Amino acid sequence: MLLPLVFTPLAAILFSPVHASIDSLRENGENVGETKLYSNLIYVHAIFMVITFIFLIPLATFASRFGRNLMGSRWFIAHSTLNTIAVTTFFPIAWGVGWAAASPGNLKTAHHKIGVAIFALLYFQALGGITISILHRRQRGPRTKRAFLDHFHMWFGRIVLLLAWAQLWYGLIFFGSPLVCYVLLAIAQGLILLAYIVLEIGMNLKSPISHRGADEDSEKSTARVI
Repeated sequence: MLLPLVFTPLAAILFSPVHASIDSLRENGENVGETKLYSNLIYVHAIFMVITFIFLIPLATFASRFGRNLMGSRWFIAHSTLNTIAVTTFFPIAWGVGWAAASPGNLKTAHHKIGVAIFALLYFQALGGITISILHRRQRGPRTKRAFLDHFHMWFGRIVLLLAWAQLWYGLIFFGSPLVCYVLLAIAQGLILLAYIVLEIGMNLKSPISHRGADEDSEKSTARVI
């Protein structure tokens, strides 16, 4: 009985300004006054970008970070397959549709310019992953620790993903999206981060000896696979 009395005023205080600001963004968004074709192109662009950066690439990152202990050498197959699907199918379609909607050659806003930068960074990351895989195949004997290029590839990929996540928010603002889109994006990204933190803590809670042994075993098995 008391919960509505407590949370209703709180919700009014917290969410009314949010609604007001979202409504203002919608009134001044890029979708205002545009054709139905433009809106449809942006919907396709947004859906495919979400599939790429909320589902495929985070799953590929999880496979690389946590899959070694769960899947053994098969982590690399999962990691490479998910990334390949992302960079050869969903991302190029999303980016191409966005480019067509933005009038090719007219990079008038920061959203367009950041999108071009993410395009270049993502394929640089993919090329780096292929190069590292080839180098590991040519390496003789099992690896006992990660090389500098491995660490660079992992951290560079995380930076690109975080930049893409920020770009998703910018896209919502730029287009003038409804409040529900912001809520869904926040929930999705929050769940991914929460899962990452929980898995990271769980992995680090293992004893140093068993963790090191598992890591070395996975490196040895991975060397045979890749």
